[in-house]
Amino acid sequence: RFEVDRAIPMTVERFMALANPASPAAIASALNEAGAARTAKQQLSELSGGETQRVLIARALLRQPNLLVLDEPASGVDYAGEADLYDLIGTLRDTRGLGVLLVSHDRYLIDALATQIWDVQPDGMTVFDGTYREYVQAREAERQAEREEKVAASAPPPPPRRQNGKPRLSERERNR
Repeated sequence: RFEVDRAIPMTVERFMALANPASPAAIASALNEAGAARTAKQQLSELSGGETQRVLIARALLRQPNLLVLDEPASGVDYAGEADLYDLIGTLRDTRGLGVLLVSHDRYLIDALATQIWDVQPDGMTVFDGTYREYVQAREAERQAEREEKVAASAPPPPPRRQNGKPRLSERERNR
């Protein structure tokens, strides 16, 4: 979560100008696109969690990025603001053609927004093209196949077939 020291007086416009020498018109446009135009004259320290996230996204837009990297962007945002924020991210992705790298532990969100899953674990990373639900299904099918392989590998060999109390030989064994 982005924290602002309340003792430092800084308006949103001033904060935006620190990121990149941008014209007031460019700052106003980025704030408008991110849905934060009304915050321009407010103190940065007085913004809500959702307003702060929108300002941060607007600040990133000033640089005309190809990729937005967002780490738990809904942290500190109320439930209604969360939905609005994710709508904004989706709109920016679609209208600007932005790639979005979103780090989240919210599996419902991931399932709703993701088109590719990067599952990072201590033993490595898995990349999967599809929704989170599809990823979980594929991973479970993979684990089930591994379990079945282990069971098959640990099973004793079948007993030899017998005929009239004697082992039945195969054609090859009979011709030796």
